[in-house]
Amino acid sequence: MKLTKLKCGECGIINKIGGPHKLRLSEWGFTPGTEIKMICCGCFGGPLKVNCRSCDYGLRQEEASGVDVDKILAQKN
Repeated sequence: MKLTKLKCGECGIINKIGGPHKLRLSEWGFTPGTEIKMICCGCFGGPLKVNCRSCDYGLRQEEASGVDVDKILAQKN
């Protein structure tokens, strides 16, 4: 699934990075196998705020659409 499909508070594991922003995202630490968390979503296609490797990033929808993730299901205690 695309990173843009995660809802606020959901986490995923990055599968692959693609698109024209691949190099920049890789330099920021967005690499396969890394956990990523959606912090909040902008309204009407606005920017997304995500957490990756203990840093918060603001991503455009275009940038985030190149990130494929596997959603991590919530664990019940």
